[in-house]
Amino acid sequence: MNYGTYPHSQQYPQQYPQTPYPQLPAGYPGYGSTYAPVPQPYTLPPRGHSPVGVVSFVLAILSGLGIFALVNSATVMAARRSAGQGPAFDDQSPQSMAIGLVFLLAVFGAFVGVALGIGALFQIDRKRVFAVLGLCLNLLVLMSIIGLVLLGMAAGQR
Repeated sequence: MNYGTYPHSQQYPQQYPQTPYPQLPAGYPGYGSTYAPVPQPYTLPPRGHSPVGVVSFVLAILSGLGIFALVNSATVMAARRSAGQGPAFDDQSPQSMAIGLVFLLAVFGAFVGVALGIGALFQIDRKRVFAVLGLCLNLLVLMSIIGLVLLGMAAGQR
């Protein structure tokens, strides 16, 4: 007995087609004929806004509001101190530590927002509106933080 062939192959010597699918004759109602065109691949529409871009945008808003609150509270505390109505405003006071914490949180949030905005720009099947807005606003927040630091350094040299 030969294990390479089937025993009934001597009885039925029919040759099977070598291609996996036989070629259809012209006019046959299958794909590629005059009756049924070859289907084209379906492209999916963008699925919506990127959640990563939305988080970047929200971080930009929160960081910007944190910097705004930081500047306002520091201005009010300095004005009360100079008028003699408020407590001493030095480096060890709880108020200055809270302002420093808000500053660090705003810087960290802006850096994370920039990273998330860049990541959301590379998502293929998502809308990029919030990614661009988050990236631009986070960069604006970082530039305003740098401006505030430079302004504070210039005021300290007088």
